[in-house]
Amino acid sequence: MFSLEEGTLLVKLAREAAEAYLDGRNVVIEKSKVEKYPNLFKNFPVFITLYEYYPKLSEMDENMPPLMLRGRSGVIRTEKPLLEVVMEHSIYAIQDRRFPQVRRDELNKIMFEVAILTSIRRIDVSDPREYLDKIELGRDGIIFVSGNVISIIMPYEPALYNIEEVEEILEMAAIKAGLPPNGWCYPFITIYTFTPAIFAEKKPRGEVIRREPHVRKPHIGGTIS
Repeated sequence: MFSLEEGTLLVKLAREAAEAYLDGRNVVIEKSKVEKYPNLFKNFPVFITLYEYYPKLSEMDENMPPLMLRGRSGVIRTEKPLLEVVMEHSIYAIQDRRFPQVRRDELNKIMFEVAILTSIRRIDVSDPREYLDKIELGRDGIIFVSGNVISIIMPYEPALYNIEEVEEILEMAAIKAGLPPNGWCYPFITIYTFTPAIFAEKKPRGEVIRREPHVRKPHIGGTIS
């Protein structure tokens, strides 16, 4: 649904919005650059993720991912155009309260990622153990909802963190939502899966690529694409 050209524009816009906010200025969007992409004016759930880039970590330990989460923000429901939501949540991501606010000079070592969520599906179960058979690692993204708290797992994250079991990724989602590891078994939890279109910089300020979904496999240091 989304072309690489559209994804590249969105990732660059996310970075520009963060830089403009930290510089105390407004983003100016050239109409001629966006008007030929109607998807950018439609309503889509989207998440912006920031990663600090540390390639030497994988050189020292092949089980250590080269990226460290630095911030994430997004929505699963919105009535705003995609362009606006990307800018808004890029600014929120640099202020993610789980981390110190991103400084302007840090942006040179931070990678920006834009994930547009499509095909969101609620998983209905009578027993929480049924989740284990209804989620496929590497294919499904996960939205974990606990009251007003939402945590999200992208399809590539199991490989990034060398996770090979669905139960482990559900434990991670529960912890992100402020619950104990077994929180995914709680009766008030709602879990959705989704298929994302993910676009990200290969390195800070570098080429933008599309992250393709991939099946479960052992983590190989140095890449998450």
